[in-house]
Amino acid sequence: MWFLSLFAWAGCHVACAGCTGSAVIQFVSLNATRIDPPPVRVWRYDCQEAYWWIDRAGEFNVAMRSRKSQALLGQFGRTELSMSLVPGPPPAGSGRDYTLRRRETRTILKAGIGQQRFSSYAGVMDVLMDGETKAHGSFRIWMRPRSPLLSLSPLPQRPGSVLVFGTFNAVKNEKQGAAIRAFCESDGLQRQPLRPPVTTQPEPSQTTTASSL
Repeated sequence: MWFLSLFAWAGCHVACAGCTGSAVIQFVSLNATRIDPPPVRVWRYDCQEAYWWIDRAGEFNVAMRSRKSQALLGQFGRTELSMSLVPGPPPAGSGRDYTLRRRETRTILKAGIGQQRFSSYAGVMDVLMDGETKAHGSFRIWMRPRSPLLSLSPLPQRPGSVLVFGTFNAVKNEKQGAAIRAFCESDGLQRQPLRPPVTTQPEPSQTTTASSL
């Protein structure tokens, strides 16, 4: 019966692999003053995590993260990409297209001891719901760097604007996704709320009526 146990173990691990979702994110430099050594390079990141949820403000969220490591290089061989997308209200039906501007995207790319942050200035995104727990879609976003690099970073020193495009298959998980969003919004890149909190006060007529009783 050992083979049945092995089959059950393999099936469990395959199922668990889908519990964190997945995504592919690719970067192309749009720097018009300097070209990369030929051929022009596309930076690809395969994300092992992709989550979606609706936050307390009623906005739809997608958060993705990719981690790579080359053990022989120690900390210099570690690369981590985190992206947070907050495009707006959730889809009313099976799907929705979104226009992205400055607020909707926050991205952090860490490589070795260097770190680069990006925020969007234009873009588009589509979301398709797959039942109650899964969502998938694609995006094309124009971004600008928001922070300086360390001189020893393996990342491009003058990336200029970049085109970021990709796809995602996200699972519903607010706890894990919110942690990625908080990291992407750290160091002064927090998103401002779209609207102030709603406060309720008694109507003047109600106050008058109550005081007259």
